[in-house]
Amino acid sequence: YRNPYNVIKSTTTNRKFNDGALEAIHLYNTQLHILHSQLISRPNRVLGCWNFDDSDSWRSDVQPLLQIDHDQVFQSMIAQVYKKKEPLDQDELDAIVPLESRPYMRSMISLHDIVVSACRQMTDGHIKQTRGNG
Repeated sequence: YRNPYNVIKSTTTNRKFNDGALEAIHLYNTQLHILHSQLISRPNRVLGCWNFDDSDSWRSDVQPLLQIDHDQVFQSMIAQVYKKKEPLDQDELDAIVPLESRPYMRSMISLHDIVVSACRQMTDGHIKQTRGNG
């Protein structure tokens, strides 16, 4: 998961995937509803729940999945694809989501928090250990 304002900024301002904040908010609200539905209907298939903006919180789970034994190699790979962002200040938040779209943004934030909470409860914040047949 990721801070909802960072998602909107990334997909509208930085990469132009969406034509504006309201379009992005509607899209991600739909995706959050789908995620919530899947979490509730198939809790046994949830493997993990990580904060994208805190690589320390997911490193111990993701590094073994990628079968990278050396911490330095993993850190180098992460540095190539992940750039830690500074927290957004109020002026930036106001620039990302215009005043008329803020009620929709509050809805997205609320739904985001519900999805993250459900995921954390199901995984205890880390990847589930599964037993395979071999």
